[in-house]
Amino acid sequence: MTESAQRVLSSAPEMSADTQERERERERARGAAALRREYASVVPIGRSLESNTSSAEQTEAQKPSLRRATGECTSSCLNGGWCVHPDSCNCTLYQATGTHCQTVPNIGFEREMTCRSWGQYNYETFDGLYYYFPGKCSYTLLKDCEDSTRSSVHIQVHNDPECSSFPYSCTRSISLFLPWEGEIRLQNFSVTFKGQSVQLPHHIHDVELQRISDYIVVSQPQGFTLAWQGFTGSVYIKMSPEFVGHTCGLCGNFNADTQDDLKTSYGKFY
Repeated sequence: MTESAQRVLSSAPEMSADTQERERERERARGAAALRREYASVVPIGRSLESNTSSAEQTEAQKPSLRRATGECTSSCLNGGWCVHPDSCNCTLYQATGTHCQTVPNIGFEREMTCRSWGQYNYETFDGLYYYFPGKCSYTLLKDCEDSTRSSVHIQVHNDPECSSFPYSCTRSISLFLPWEGEIRLQNFSVTFKGQSVQLPHHIHDVELQRISDYIVVSQPQGFTLAWQGFTGSVYIKMSPEFVGHTCGLCGNFNADTQDDLKTSYGKFY
């Protein structure tokens, strides 16, 4: 609850249970609206883009609600996010590229300096490359691979190994490792540090953790801001400019070039 709302409520007459519940709903709505403004560039799949661009001006690649791949694809072709028969694999949908038409470039300004992952298997890099990766292990989502910034960070995503045909309901978690010892773990709406439960809001060194509406927000000054959606396991990450060209992992290398985002630690491109 905001400070101004607290002042108003503290000075108001005692409210009934129904009135209090309505106030809580309004406060949650205000918190959600504030988060949408902060993360207007990282709208989850199936929701409209909040921008000044009209729908007529948006390219097909900027309409994520049409790019969902449901469940695991048993075919060898992911035609721009749709699981299709190999005979129809022509990479024409959303200008898809890659061996299996599994990547979709998104050069819209809505994705600037933002990486996101949702539905366990869907990813979009800082540079705007969308791809489908049905992995069921733990992976490096983001890492400062040159250790040259002032705020080195390593973020891992732990996918559900038992996830089957309903990836949007699978349980996953996120781990954050910073220069000081200890793991910050986010799962559902629980937060642990070094295995011990943490109550929000909370500070760990220069990292702030707080809950805003349905999100757990982790932020570090001059470093990064991470929003974790506890219900769906969706994650959105914004980085400061000092990380440009220094990152690696599933979020890409943050250099404004989608062509080299799928580069492994061995230097191989996919």
